[in-house]
Amino acid sequence: MTELGLMKQAGAILFSNGDNCISNTNLLRRVMQYAKGVDATVMIRPDEPSIATGSMNAGAFAARLGLRGLPVQAEWIGLTRDLILAEMTGASVIIDQISTGRSLDIIADARKRGVQMSVTAAAHSLFFNELDIGDGTHDSRKAYLTYCKVNPPFRKEEDRRALIAGLKSGEIDCIVSAHTPQPPEDKRLPFDEAGFGAAGLETLLPCLLTLASDPEYELDLLTVLKAVTQRPAEILGLPQGRLRLGAPADLVRFSPTKPWKCLRENLRSRSRNSPFDGRLLTGEVRQTIVAGKRVFDRK
Repeated sequence: MTELGLMKQAGAILFSNGDNCISNTNLLRRVMQYAKGVDATVMIRPDEPSIATGSMNAGAFAARLGLRGLPVQAEWIGLTRDLILAEMTGASVIIDQISTGRSLDIIADARKRGVQMSVTAAAHSLFFNELDIGDGTHDSRKAYLTYCKVNPPFRKEEDRRALIAGLKSGEIDCIVSAHTPQPPEDKRLPFDEAGFGAAGLETLLPCLLTLASDPEYELDLLTVLKAVTQRPAEILGLPQGRLRLGAPADLVRFSPTKPWKCLRENLRSRSRNSPFDGRLLTGEVRQTIVAGKRVFDRK
């Protein structure tokens, strides 16, 4: 455990173990106690690594593909433990990147007991389901797509829709890019051996705008924008994420209905492995301004 108090005094505003679950329950309890004492927020990835040893969502589809599965139960077990510890210590936590509908039920129950938490989900978890990995029965170029190997993995269609409903209802506070691009040599491997992760920064806004443009989901523009601007800033106590006098001039100008095709060769990420490669999306960023300075203009 690091010196949370000293780091907070130095300006740190959030503490986490990144994409890795803290498997030692007593250590996590002590971290939460320490964080509570210095009024710090801890972000946790819910998981139970002892049973999460696969490469895609566990189930009949994974079995058909001959791939090891990552069971949803690993998320539920880890989430239940983490929320019990948050209740025990009184710590404020961010539950990072849930991927199932039942996780929302577990979270709702904890909120009724007064657990102080915020919840995130990855944008790609709202867009894709496990079938997007491909099964090799049609176009071989779309079979066993390692660009779609992420953790938590793409789940069943009912889980994807449950996450969209959770965003609409406010149960999910923030949508994150889950931007973890991997070197090409880590993705050009058999699916089980390939690395987890995908480029997600450039597709975060278009992904949400595409969902909002589909009348089936009844997602309004302000709901999706709030989840990537105002709400994250509120949770972290930051002045960004708002259009108002005196706020930092961090702005994005975009065309909300502009259709475009995502091609990995056009992405600006250092590694361009994206599950959106070849997908038609709605909404295109035209200009980005950070602290009043133009840092991107689309030609």
